[in-house]
Amino acid sequence: MSLYISEKSGDDISGDGSKDKPLKTLLEAMRRAGKEPFPPFEVYKTDENDKGMISGLGSSVTVSSEIWIREEHKKEDNMKQIEKDGQRREKNMEDAKKIKMVKDPNLEKARQIKIRVSVQT
Repeated sequence: MSLYISEKSGDDISGDGSKDKPLKTLLEAMRRAGKEPFPPFEVYKTDENDKGMISGLGSSVTVSSEIWIREEHKKEDNMKQIEKDGQRREKNMEDAKKIKMVKDPNLEKARQIKIRVSVQT
């Protein structure tokens, strides 16, 4: 299945990559494909006089794939960080459960006072 791209009539938000609803950018087509190897990309020609499709994109594929790879690395790093944070939270919760509060018997019993009385002038 090919993904269709058109700079004029495509839309990255509502397009789905089909011939009827093409995407606007190659990068969004790569995002929608999800992983390599990518399906073939069919691009509507932008020249008014020359109607039709072009298969492949040449150097723009290289540039967009570099951007896509960076985004994938960021996603992976973010997922690793989220996992680490979750593990740290679980460890902190377990450590917090181990803490027991005990009243010190050597201290005198607490008594209720007014705040204004507690301030010495």
